[in-house]
Amino acid sequence: VSSIVLVILIIILLGVGAYYNGFSNAVLDWRYTLSPILIALLLSISGILNLEILRKISTFLLLLVTLNSFIIIIQYYSFDGNFQGNWRYDFLNEQNLKINPEYIERMTQYQIVRGDELRSSGVFLSALHAAYITALISVYSFICSILEIKNYRFFYFFIFLTNFIALYLTQVRVGFLIIILSLISFSMCVFLKKYTPRSVIIILIISTILFVSLLFLNQDMLDESILGRIPQYLYLFENFNLFGHGLGSYYGKFDSYYVNGFLTFGILFAFWILYIIREYINIFSDLSYSKNSILVLAYCSIIPALLFSLLQHFIGSLYYLVIWFLLFGLIRYKYELKKIK
Repeated sequence: VSSIVLVILIIILLGVGAYYNGFSNAVLDWRYTLSPILIALLLSISGILNLEILRKISTFLLLLVTLNSFIIIIQYYSFDGNFQGNWRYDFLNEQNLKINPEYIERMTQYQIVRGDELRSSGVFLSALHAAYITALISVYSFICSILEIKNYRFFYFFIFLTNFIALYLTQVRVGFLIIILSLISFSMCVFLKKYTPRSVIIILIISTILFVSLLFLNQDMLDESILGRIPQYLYLFENFNLFGHGLGSYYGKFDSYYVNGFLTFGILFAFWILYIIREYINIFSDLSYSKNSILVLAYCSIIPALLFSLLQHFIGSLYYLVIWFLLFGLIRYKYELKKIK
C-alpha cells in the first residue's frame, strides 16, 4: 500500500511542479529526480526486481564500470594539459547553461581539471558521476573478493584495485567517503555475523562528521568546492518553504541532495529520508546474516548514499538509479519472504 501511495505522490508532484515552475522545467527535474525512483518502485511492485535480477545487473555493471576504469586510467596519463580540448568541455558548458543561463564558463574548467591534473571520467560526462558508480563497484568487487567462491576471489580483488585506482584519478574525494562508510558497514556485519542496522547508522553518522571535520581542519584539502557548501545551506535556512517550491524550481543549482530536496519538496523530503531509513531498519532487523553479496551490498550502500549526499548532488547519476534499485529490490525480497512464511 505504501508503495502505491508513493507512486501516486510522485505523479502529483509532477503536476504541481509543472503548474508553478513551467512544464519543461518540471519535467526535466522529474526526469532526473523522481523517475529513477518511480522506475525502481514499479519494477518492485511488478515483481520483476528481485535478488537474481539485481545480481545480474550488478555483474553487468561491474564489467562495464571496470572497462570504463581502464579508459579513465588511459585518459589521465595521456592528458596533455589542454582542458578546453577535452571532449567534455563543450558538452558541460551547454548542459550547465541550459540549467542556469547565468552559468560562468570558467566553472567548467574545475569540472575537468583540478590544478593541472585531469579529473578523468572515461565515457561519463561528469567526473562526479563516474566516481560515484566506480566507488560502488569498488565496494561490490571487494565484497565479492571476500564472500564469493575462492577460485574467483583474486579476480574480484583485481577488479577492486583497478576501480580504486580509477576512482583516485577522478579526483573526487567524496568517492572515498562512499568506500570508507561502506567498508565500515561491511566489516561490522562480517565480524559480528549479523546485520545491525541501527548501530550502523549511528557509527556511519559519526564517521561522516569526522570526515567532514577533517576536511575543514586540513588547510590543504580546504578549497572553494568545500567552502561553497556553507552558503548553500544558509540559503536553505533562509528560503525554506514548508511545502517546497516545486519540481523545476532549483534543479542542478546546489551541490547537496538535501539542499535541493528540502527547497524543492519541503517537509515531504524529510518524510522521504525517514521512509528510506525505516525500510532499511525494518528489512535488516528481520534478516539473518548471509553471504549473499547483493544483500550485503545493499546493507553497505544505502546509508552511505544518504550521508555522502549531504555534500554532493547525486541526482541524474547512474549511481542514483542503482541505489533505488537496491532499496526497492530489498523491499520486494522482504515481501516475498513474508508470503512464504
